[in-house]
Amino acid sequence: MLPLEVADNVDAPMNQRKKAIRELAGLGGGNAGRGVEVFKRVCSACHMIGDVGKKFGPDLSDVGRRFNPEQIITSIIMPNDEISKGFETEMVLTIDGSSHSGFILKETDDVLSLGIADGKQIDIVKEDIEIRKPMKASSMPEGLVKTIAPIEFLDLIEYLKKQKDVSLARSQDGWIRTVDKNPAELRKHGQFTELSRDAEIRFDGEFDNQLWNSNQHLFLHPSKPNGFDFAFHSKHEADHPSLTIRLDAPREVRHVHLLNRIEPQFHARAKGLTIWTSIDGKDFEKVWAAPSEQGEYKIDLPAGTKARYVRVGLDGKGTFHLYQGVVFGH
Repeated sequence: MLPLEVADNVDAPMNQRKKAIRELAGLGGGNAGRGVEVFKRVCSACHMIGDVGKKFGPDLSDVGRRFNPEQIITSIIMPNDEISKGFETEMVLTIDGSSHSGFILKETDDVLSLGIADGKQIDIVKEDIEIRKPMKASSMPEGLVKTIAPIEFLDLIEYLKKQKDVSLARSQDGWIRTVDKNPAELRKHGQFTELSRDAEIRFDGEFDNQLWNSNQHLFLHPSKPNGFDFAFHSKHEADHPSLTIRLDAPREVRHVHLLNRIEPQFHARAKGLTIWTSIDGKDFEKVWAAPSEQGEYKIDLPAGTKARYVRVGLDGKGTFHLYQGVVFGH
């Protein structure tokens, strides 16, 4: 794989290496399922995802939220390009001539503990230190790419892209919600606050393609879906496909922001896009219908629009897919 070879070549001009990394970020073909095994084999000695691995280097459970694909690739191929705070390397020379490099795990009045390669720790008596110097380098070694096959590299990247520390939970009655261990602040729209972050959703109609709907729990979440330019996708020409958002309690709903599928060529499929609201989840009232097919919808609802249930869907047959949505109000 030529871009990978160029990106990993320390003798290549930096602009060429960066260009190759951008090309790699745009490639597909990786398999996150296989990437799990690559992570366990080559990364878990120093990093954790969930409860797998060792808490030594930075925790990668939310790396897909913190970094875009280009940044993830750069952090692996060029670990010294941007060093995570708290993992800067120090070089220590002791009075017996021994040299050690690593990041500070802990430090007391008497002992300096460094994290070194392969997830190991070394404790150095401070009285034995002759020279101590901070280094502009990461403790993560270069050359990881050379230890795995090119397809394994793509598998690993695909797996890391999906790590957002955000997971799907399903209630006994079939509603879906997002479990977020590190939630960001609620979003704002003018004077209105995000109501839908902790809401549950349910799909009505034909949404049984599991691959197409693997990111459905991210529809209401700030994290971007990975792999597709939509969070959910009905069957083609489904009959009245829709999703219903169940808020925690009846609220005054004042603004709904919807992002259509990213690729403009598919925007026309939003014909008939409609919003209904309900207090009890049984009797729904139509409150908005799209005047045209667009890439983005910013929908203001009248003051006093009370609802616990907000349904978004097609008023008729069609193919229903959206990227993200947010409900704001009081």
